Amino acid sequence: MQTVSRHAGSCPSCAAESLALAQTQRMVASLGRKPAPADLHFVESRVSQEAKRTPWYEVLALEWQNAMQRIS
Repeated sequence: MQTVSRHAGSCPSCAAESLALAQTQRMVASLGRKPAPADLHFVESRVSQEAKRTPWYEVLALEWQNAMQRIS
């Protein structure tokens, strides 16, 4: 980080890029935290299953269980 910072101090192009990045970070941070979407559990379930490379029929069974839980 020190090397990059020193370089940005002597390179106008990199200094401008660094400043723009810092401004972007501040703008994003000013948005604050947003609540997660209500159906995030479905996305998490799919990602988790894909990561494990679970057979399709097990993924289907999990989706079925999730759907039934939402109905009841």
